[in-house]
Amino acid sequence: MVNRGAASVTRPLNFLAQLIHASAYGYLKVSDRRVVWSIYLDGGKVAYASHSIHPLERLELQLHRLGHRVSTFVRETLQQIQQTVDPRIGPSIDNSDYRAIAYLVDQGFLTSGEAATLMENLIKEVLESFLLLQNGTCEFINQVEHLPRFCRLDLPPLVAYCRTRLQNWQALGPQIWSPYQRPYFFSQAQSQLKISLELQQKLGSFLKGYSFRQLSVLLNKDELAIAQGLQAYIQDGVILLREPHPPFELLPRIPQQVSETSRKSVPLPPPPPPPIVEEPLPAAEQQVFKVACIDDSPSILNEMRRFLSDDSFEVFAINDPLKALIQVVRLKPDLILLDIGMPGMDGYKLCRLLRNHSSFSQTPIVMVTGNTGIIDRAKAKFVGASGYLTKPFTKSELLKMVFTHLA
Repeated sequence: MVNRGAASVTRPLNFLAQLIHASAYGYLKVSDRRVVWSIYLDGGKVAYASHSIHPLERLELQLHRLGHRVSTFVRETLQQIQQTVDPRIGPSIDNSDYRAIAYLVDQGFLTSGEAATLMENLIKEVLESFLLLQNGTCEFINQVEHLPRFCRLDLPPLVAYCRTRLQNWQALGPQIWSPYQRPYFFSQAQSQLKISLELQQKLGSFLKGYSFRQLSVLLNKDELAIAQGLQAYIQDGVILLREPHPPFELLPRIPQQVSETSRKSVPLPPPPPPPIVEEPLPAAEQQVFKVACIDDSPSILNEMRRFLSDDSFEVFAINDPLKALIQVVRLKPDLILLDIGMPGMDGYKLCRLLRNHSSFSQTPIVMVTGNTGIIDRAKAKFVGASGYLTKPFTKSELLKMVFTHLA
């Protein structure tokens, strides 16, 4: 692999603009605060962009935005590709999201046109954080892995689009400074006096610790528009904002202001599009998901019920594995949390029986166990499990697993 060597530079965007002007082939790698941005160039055009924080999770959210139901096949594909990333090289040259898109096109899940749209959306999302970099260690590699090309985009329109987005985010400051912040509904009586009971119920139905980006998938609405709709309630203290969930706090914060000097230092045109018009708060319909929890331990069942105790979930606790199949067939849940080590019938056998039933061939089944070995995970996958949750688990870990399979 040939490269031009790593060097610490200010304004990495300037360095990228020089490569674009030189019609470069290869990829630019920029490191800052343990995060690595990779921007792939094809003759001076942007072909792909990613950063090292959860690239496959970012891809899955973008698939949802395009209206794709992320099936068990897609999740297994993403998991398999993630397992091929060599931990010795780390995330710096990980192009797992690109390889996943290429594989989904090859398998007929995506068309080339859908892949191009998906790639453009991913590029824009990554460039938003890249534009905030003031310094970084840059390295340009002239040789890259041969992968199919789905798009070749001009940099100036991309930068103009992202700058407009960032300016609209800046207008929401100082409280809002990242699309990965997590709004929570503040339910104290004093705050409730400021808003109607109907609005309290609406806010409480979806503000459960998801980030603005995750909410955009749940509500089928742009995350910036969601933040704009919630800004007044955040200022009034009705909604509290928490820090981004690790490791997203490593991404640069959106500053309150961008000086004209720094804006003029970038050799690219200023953004021509008008700012995004604020939209009203979405009138989200309350969807209730049925969750069947199968475990012979009453304490675990109570913990699951407590963690999922809100209006979005209807939890059914089942403590007898021998009766579980009949009860699950009657309930027809949207998601099944299934313990592995149970007397009479273990979770592996019950999972296989459920998968053989036509009503549950696509229902997400998450195995819940204290076992962490590779063999246990392989057995769970072999019998058709959709995911694997290790005990003991936190509320955030359980909600993340549930969100992954129900979003």
